[in-house]
Amino acid sequence: MNDPLTLASRRAHVREAIRHAWTGYLRYGRLGDDLKPVSRGADNWMNARLTLFDSLDTLYISGCRDLFHAAAQQVLACGVPGSAISPSKVFEYHIRIVGSLLSTHSLTGDGRFLELAARAADNVLEAMDNPSGLPHIHFRFVDGKRRPATWLLSRTLDLIRSSYDHVMWRNSLVGIGSLGPELRYLSRETGVARYQEAAEQVLSRVHTAWKKLGGINSTRNPPLWWDTPPRLSGSYRPELQSLDGEEATLGSGGDSFFEYLLKEQLLEGSSSNRLVEMYEWLAQRLKDGHANGLVRSLHGVDFVVSHRCEYEHLACFVPGMLALGASQLKGNRSSELGLAKKLMESCIYMYQSSPTGLAPDAGNVCGNEFTCTSPQFLLRPETVESLFVLFRVTKEERYREIAWEIFSNIEKYCKVHSGGYSGLENVNDVNGSQNDQMPSYFIAETLKYLYLIFDDASISLNDFVFTTEAHPLARYNRCDRQGVKRYRSECARDPAHLSFLSAENVLLFFTISMSLLRCLSVGSSQLKKVLVQRLRVFLKRKKLASHHMV
Repeated sequence: MNDPLTLASRRAHVREAIRHAWTGYLRYGRLGDDLKPVSRGADNWMNARLTLFDSLDTLYISGCRDLFHAAAQQVLACGVPGSAISPSKVFEYHIRIVGSLLSTHSLTGDGRFLELAARAADNVLEAMDNPSGLPHIHFRFVDGKRRPATWLLSRTLDLIRSSYDHVMWRNSLVGIGSLGPELRYLSRETGVARYQEAAEQVLSRVHTAWKKLGGINSTRNPPLWWDTPPRLSGSYRPELQSLDGEEATLGSGGDSFFEYLLKEQLLEGSSSNRLVEMYEWLAQRLKDGHANGLVRSLHGVDFVVSHRCEYEHLACFVPGMLALGASQLKGNRSSELGLAKKLMESCIYMYQSSPTGLAPDAGNVCGNEFTCTSPQFLLRPETVESLFVLFRVTKEERYREIAWEIFSNIEKYCKVHSGGYSGLENVNDVNGSQNDQMPSYFIAETLKYLYLIFDDASISLNDFVFTTEAHPLARYNRCDRQGVKRYRSECARDPAHLSFLSAENVLLFFTISMSLLRCLSVGSSQLKKVLVQRLRVFLKRKKLASHHMV
């Protein structure tokens, strides 16, 4: 299917889907995080206007320039999102907010988006300011320079919670290890080293753990869970990080980390021996997948699975990753491209074997038949991402045709005529209900890849690398280092708020009171011990800092 008229027609259909999804979000999502298209409301699970930010580059790439310019003005007017009341998930904030702003800068050259990205990335770096150097799983993003009173209250609340809520001080491999390309790009374009240094710090920590597991000869993936202690913790020792717990898989909890082992290498000046070593190890593990349990066959189709034989739609990024590496890295990698094609078939199979033509989110392939454990279709992008990459690398039209089938079935079963698209509760029921969720990644990733697979001239893989949220970053420096300063005066500037009596601060006072009451349930003596320890560490650091002042 090389007919330019047909390609143009298919692009137009996908573009119209992007408009339909976006206008539904504007009309009913009210600039919240995600649209609830059936009930015509918003799901504000992050309080960060996720779809507004996440959709910017898709609107630009697809030619919806009127929608893009209006959305860009809203982003510039509202500035960097963050809430002192509701902690944000750091990983999601980073890939959706920071990544989108950097991609918009990369595509347009507009330095205003680079500055906003730097301010958002500074929030992420503050979440890494703890003894481990790894980001917390959740964090209250507050600009201490503009809102010092709110910042102080939010940090006090976290200090109190740290005495009894230990879950908040652990993060997954994805949560700590999926920040690299965005931070490296930001350092490259601004000349500010601290972002790349933060990425290197995380990579060094994971690489050290991987080496302890055997390095290139390791038969285990890095750990799934990592300790990220409170900022004032005095007991953390990185060498005591447990390596005996649950290991990460190529699905939930590990996917983006493994994906970035390749993609960080593709950014100019980002290649390091640690990235190369770990990616080559991963590629070899996948090639030996039948022996080590990473790949399992069912009805002649090879699936990427966890050690419990679980298939996840999330793992369908793997064929695209292998194909991208085969086309962009040095050496003869025909075996990796062949493996990518084979693994792609299992992701295609999950779509084509379903009554709706849409894939379930998870299942089990241990027996002689596929057992569906999560029949929902969540509008995920991983399969169309891999179809896009494989088409670009191989030029095989079959991948385009399959992508069109998937798009057609999304239109048939997921479109909500009042605006937006919804996932499905059960892909095996053609008359089943929709789940009333349109995540921001549907516009940011799924529709973007479906558009680009029918647009040969846009976003070359030789010039751009896609982040895990499908935000394309230029592989080579495209702007002068003065870009940020040149646009600084035009950027949204939040005024300083010095009062303790704002509504947000009053709510913080109330939350702190409730947390103190919670602390009483764990015992006043334990609370006193924890708080005294934190205070001693804080005073010790202050004393050391004063000795080193010039």
